[in-house]
Amino acid sequence: MSDCIFCRIVAGDAPAEIVFEDDLTLAFMDIFPATDGHVLVVPKAHAEDVYALEQPHADAVWHTTLRVAHAVRAAFAPEGLTIRQANGRVASQHVFHFHVHVIPRNEGESRGDASRVGEMAGRLRPHLA
Repeated sequence: MSDCIFCRIVAGDAPAEIVFEDDLTLAFMDIFPATDGHVLVVPKAHAEDVYALEQPHADAVWHTTLRVAHAVRAAFAPEGLTIRQANGRVASQHVFHFHVHVIPRNEGESRGDASRVGEMAGRLRPHLA
């Protein structure tokens, strides 16, 4: 879908700090990070929300999410981790392409710094290789 930013990222038509890719999924840094190290995991095939997500893409997204979660722990040693997925505007879904947020959490944390997204990607990639 040409009007979907995540589809444009998957196609290579929009910039992103990609940290992992396989045949069915893509993981990249959130440009509006809730915390430093915030990653998004998406299926490469467009699915608006969980209700439109089909196999084998559903399994692939959760497999990649688990892989990213372990990498986030190894790279950033957070005290906790939020894995978040929203469906529909009322649930705070802002981009209508199914995606999972992987957000490292620490006591007293501050908002993520968008200017550090590239640095965070650089710290994370070796743990996803």
